Amino acid sequence: MFKRALKAFRRHGFAKFCYLLAYNAGYYLRRIGRRGESDPSGRSLDEALGVETTEIREIGSLDIDSRHAAHAGRYQPSGVDLVRQILRDCGIRYSDFVFIDFGCGKGRVMLLAAEFPFRRILGVEFSRELHEILQKNIAALLGRTNGCRNIQAVLGDAADLELPDDPLVCYFYNPFGEIVMREVVGNIERSLRKSPRDVFVIYVEPLHPHVFDEAHWIVVKRDSRHIIYQSRS
Repeated sequence: MFKRALKAFRRHGFAKFCYLLAYNAGYYLRRIGRRGESDPSGRSLDEALGVETTEIREIGSLDIDSRHAAHAGRYQPSGVDLVRQILRDCGIRYSDFVFIDFGCGKGRVMLLAAEFPFRRILGVEFSRELHEILQKNIAALLGRTNGCRNIQAVLGDAADLELPDDPLVCYFYNPFGEIVMREVVGNIERSLRKSPRDVFVIYVEPLHPHVFDEAHWIVVKRDSRHIIYQSRS
């Protein structure tokens, strides 16, 4: 862990290093409040599916070739119980929607989304190492699931992702900073102008909710851990 922290300091400088320290402290404080969850670490999910989604990876420990590398957050998986509850609460006909995880990492959220009958599941990740793990995890899932089997992993920058024209459920677990978030939201809104449709955004542990608030997205649900937005159209 110390070596990873030192690598992050050398690569991104003092400001990024301080951000990581603060973020890590917040992560462990949030974990204290999650002891009542059935699978707080996600290890039971990993064992059941024959995958690995649990180990946290600091951004400085990954080789990333992207103009947005300095704005990325570390790989830290979403809580299993939280994701399942949010997806149950969406109140949509899943078969109408494509689910997209922006900054999907090893794909835990995609694996959980496959428990629901989404039309398609898409994940975008710009770390080649995490993308390779994600592909192995998808292959393992497809050998064991009767749920959604139309699952695609894209290696690339979330800000460059070409969005499908289907109704969308977009998932964010603080994968990047405000600069990238604004680019991604701008892409979603351009896609909406081109092809009006229902788009929902699930923003977990939101650090930059003002990006959506300023764009006048409709708040469907807001609590201490996540916000669900719906497009104005």
